[in-house]
Amino acid sequence: MNAQDPALDRTPTDDIDDGADRETRWYDKHTHRLGPLLLVGISIAFVVVGSRLDFGSISRPGPGLWPIAIATITGSMALVSALLPHKEEERFHLPEVGRAVALLVAFLLFPFLFDYVGFILPSVLLITFMMKVLSRESWLRSGIVAIATSFIAYVLFGVMLSVRLPAFTLPF
Repeated sequence: MNAQDPALDRTPTDDIDDGADRETRWYDKHTHRLGPLLLVGISIAFVVVGSRLDFGSISRPGPGLWPIAIATITGSMALVSALLPHKEEERFHLPEVGRAVALLVAFLLFPFLFDYVGFILPSVLLITFMMKVLSRESWLRSGIVAIATSFIAYVLFGVMLSVRLPAFTLPF
């Protein structure tokens, strides 16, 4: 130990980046902003496309009203989320990309299942999958929430609002 010059006490491995100071890197501190900023960009695109459609009014909405309204609200919330600080455990980590890809595949499969087996079953499957993959909830809680949510959505849209939802149409 050299009391006069502490730099002489350093070993050659002290300069190797072992990942311990990863939080000091810019991209590690700001990756949690990528998702919300992507959503802001998508929202802007929806506002641009929606502005080309007839806006109408609140009492007589045109085809452009809801895309603009929903994109404005979603984009505003995403912008706030991008600007707020996040705790370390809330940040996006690259190993979790597999979960995001699995969720994307589930969302792409949903419309195909929706057409073949109706509304309830694909909704229950999608919500259960989302709760297991994203929230890592128990099977029991995921199933109960998925069934309740699908039933409430069916009653709200299929019964109360008279939206024609696809019926169960498997060919066997």
